[in-house]
Amino acid sequence: MPIKIMIIDDEEIIRLGIKTIITNSGKPWEVVGEAANADEALAVFENKKPDVLVMDIKMPGIDGLTLSQLFKDRMDNIIIILLSGYAEFSFAQQALRVGILDYLLKPTKPAQLIKALDKAECIINGVMQTETSILRKSGQGIVADSNKAMEYGIALADNLNCKSFVANAVEYINKNYAGNINLKKICAELYVNTTYFSECFKKDTGISFLFYLTIVRVDNAKRLIRERSHLKTYEIADLVGYSDTKHFSRVFKKLTGVNPSELR
Repeated sequence: MPIKIMIIDDEEIIRLGIKTIITNSGKPWEVVGEAANADEALAVFENKKPDVLVMDIKMPGIDGLTLSQLFKDRMDNIIIILLSGYAEFSFAQQALRVGILDYLLKPTKPAQLIKALDKAECIINGVMQTETSILRKSGQGIVADSNKAMEYGIALADNLNCKSFVANAVEYINKNYAGNINLKKICAELYVNTTYFSECFKKDTGISFLFYLTIVRVDNAKRLIRERSHLKTYEIADLVGYSDTKHFSRVFKKLTGVNPSELR
């Protein structure tokens, strides 16, 4: 019998991507249902009775860890694989307490998802009675297996994910500095929480996210002043992401030592 898998994610494109990975894997796996929110997920779950859930930790109205517990209450042996943009040890700790099989970081590589589903298949078929985890219980409580953490992309103290987030953030800022960028928005784009991202950015660059954004905007303002001397100060401010001309002028002078009009 094929293993029945259900996908839960509020983004249709993510669900399609996961389904494609499963369909193209060549494994005896079948996607029996999809859901975009908790209510829909619980209804589909009761109807389809899947063996495995692949679900996002960030759900509308309810987080994936709470939803996982609801599924566990309904079917204790249900196998759950969580997908998350939060590369934080605390989330992985909570996942272990709920009884999650694996905790994979978005964007999830096909090989990582297939490996997790292979593990689920072994458990279902009775080949493997104990699961390997990025976390394990010891006399000191819950501790991390650093090698496993790196294998699954969990950022305990590693800089790989940190550098990846920062590189993506810098690219995003360089392309979109003229728009309404703030910390919350960029973290939503990167699927990472604000505290972790801020710490990563400062650690990797030596400056804060906001200061880097300010530098990019002022540098582009200086370029516009040189290349398009006919533009008014308020027009330049708008082109580099400032709706308040006075605030733009204050920031510009603080970084360059002169007002935009003086540089012109």
